[in-house]
Amino acid sequence: MLNISQYKNNLSLFSLSVLQGYEPVSLDRGDNSTIGIIESLYKNINNFSYENQDLDFLSKQFDIKGKVFKTYDSKWKNKGKECLNLDLLQALAGYLFLRVLLANGNCKESSLAKYINVCWKIFESIELPEFLKKAKNTLSLIQNEMQKRILDNEEFLEKPSLKESLHGSFEIKYEFKILPINVLFYENPIARAYLEMLYSLKLKPKKIIHLIPERDIVSKRKIGRFLPLKMRQKYIHNIQLSKISYWPRYFIHKHKDLCDILFKELKESLHIKNSSITGLAKLKPLKLFSNEIIQITYDGFKDKRFLDSIKLTGSEFSLFTGGGIIPKNIFDETNAKLLHIHPGFLPDIRGADCFYWSLMLAERTSASCFIMDSGIDTGEVINAKFLPKLKLLNCTKGLSEEMIYRLIYSFVDPWIRAAVLRDTILNTNYFTNVESFKQDISEGTTFHFMHKNMREKIVNSFV
Repeated sequence: MLNISQYKNNLSLFSLSVLQGYEPVSLDRGDNSTIGIIESLYKNINNFSYENQDLDFLSKQFDIKGKVFKTYDSKWKNKGKECLNLDLLQALAGYLFLRVLLANGNCKESSLAKYINVCWKIFESIELPEFLKKAKNTLSLIQNEMQKRILDNEEFLEKPSLKESLHGSFEIKYEFKILPINVLFYENPIARAYLEMLYSLKLKPKKIIHLIPERDIVSKRKIGRFLPLKMRQKYIHNIQLSKISYWPRYFIHKHKDLCDILFKELKESLHIKNSSITGLAKLKPLKLFSNEIIQITYDGFKDKRFLDSIKLTGSEFSLFTGGGIIPKNIFDETNAKLLHIHPGFLPDIRGADCFYWSLMLAERTSASCFIMDSGIDTGEVINAKFLPKLKLLNCTKGLSEEMIYRLIYSFVDPWIRAAVLRDTILNTNYFTNVESFKQDISEGTTFHFMHKNMREKIVNSFV
């Protein structure tokens, strides 16, 4: 393990050599200078705290965007497009690593995990200076120690869990029942899993509002702009289908044996019908799942057409199947009650890649049904559950970590969410008796996308 005093000295010398090459940044009143923050960290290195709020902000910027701008306004929005040069990023990497060294064993493991994650990201994106050459080995050791402590403390052992058996929980119906919710359908495996789950329970939502984005999901260019509306909607949806459904269909066709093992595990652990699991990739017509389909073409959440689509739901619950943060004005201007199923136990595990963060922190996956607001997974919680352990080792043999990631988000993540949707239907008496509770935001941690070095450790723990 590195000697922290010696490391501070090396970091201080490096910071001084870097900062001498930069003039003080001229700021408008209230603006924030990244160079100024690094200079402040250098001057106060002997009293450095891993809870430094300015460093937390720069860490979050790099964690999410993979870059840091030189200047931010008083509300921490970037001013201009000039980013930090390599030497300043190297200094920032030094302070992010110092934060890990000082936080190790002294803070919540979830916070330490975030600190380690952003370190991996910045280490992999820049050339490391001499004083950081051994940092990767130390970071890996600290990560291993953290994981051992997490597994020993069993923090989440007493949290609510999904019932091991759901056989007989639902009444046997011979005709379809209309569920008093709508589905805001955005084409993806998650939305398909929801519809297949409802269909298996002989339930149909009141209506499906089919949200069709005008822009290509990769190029972001508008598609078929000169076609008539109906023809354009069909054309856009077909393109969207081919791209979003690519990986589920790829695995079924190219890795059938692995999929068969995975589907059997999902069936046995989560009690999901095999026909529903395979149906996810068959892309059945939406009219099969609801008696009323409304198609809405829109250009992002700020488009008035998106607002109008939300207004169509009135004050009824609507299951949101897309991603992203919905603007505050949507909630201010409507009576919308948008339901979202997040693949993490709220309020403890918020943000991105929570399938992996949940496995790291609890050795089990989890999911929560909540009522959305304009924050990131901060709305009132209806139902939060940990799920039975999934044995995925035999389902991932021979696949690279990148391909395992795609397999997880093609099938496992969607069915974890769908299983909690089913549990929520049962617990709310088919959404006729919905109770929710406010989150204590200070209790949880908001995570960002997990670096592959951390994901690999988790993948290797699949049993």
